[in-house]
Amino acid sequence: MVYRLSQYNQKEQIFIDTSIFIAHFSSDPQIGSECSSFLNKVEKRKIKAFINPLVLNEVSFILLKQKASVILKTDRHYKILETLRSDPILFQESIKSVDLAVKYIQSLTKLNAINICSFDYATFLSAHKLSSQYNLLPRDASYLATMFANNLQNIATTDPDFEKIKDINTWMPYIP
Repeated sequence: MVYRLSQYNQKEQIFIDTSIFIAHFSSDPQIGSECSSFLNKVEKRKIKAFINPLVLNEVSFILLKQKASVILKTDRHYKILETLRSDPILFQESIKSVDLAVKYIQSLTKLNAINICSFDYATFLSAHKLSSQYNLLPRDASYLATMFANNLQNIATTDPDFEKIKDINTWMPYIP
């Protein structure tokens, strides 16, 4: 089932997808503000939230690329990566947005407002099966496998691909 993220007030645990953090750090007024409001509830420990290390990695990569894209005025993936690798000034300017996100997530973990689930080889193998079973991209399947390994039934996301998973509740800042 798909539910509106702003209405999440359950005592049940929830996995937070990368997209919620990206929306929080974006300038999108509607989606960003709803995701920020949700994360504010997490900060106040009104919601018991979980992520895995892959969320941290993906948030870092996406924010790095987004900032470089704005500076370079291009959305060409390989051009952005090539320039990030070869231009230390661009890299240092772009990594500042990642630093902000890392500090934010560190503060959430220090407050015990967010828990980091492990992602081991067994979870990876489970993710591979789930990827084929549900036609999910590997990263999304990794999140789903983490959820199943930790008995989590809820996910906060902006990704409509999770709607097709009948065994979970999908919480989105909009209903597609």
